[in-house]
Amino acid sequence: MNNSVKARLTVLQRMAAQKRSGVAIMALQEDGTWTACKGPQSPEKVFQTEREAQAYLSECENIIVIDI
Repeated sequence: MNNSVKARLTVLQRMAAQKRSGVAIMALQEDGTWTACKGPQSPEKVFQTEREAQAYLSECENIIVIDI
């Protein structure tokens, strides 16, 4: 993932955190793991599979998936 995409993800995460409306973000990392973040007070967590990340975010209303 290049720096431009990483920077955009950071901005998107900040915006989602400000909404406080159940918006979560999960993203595929270069090493094949998945990161997931579900709110302004929640730290980003790393998961080995997409399914694990989805399960972690299952209570969220809206999930943005970035798999590039």
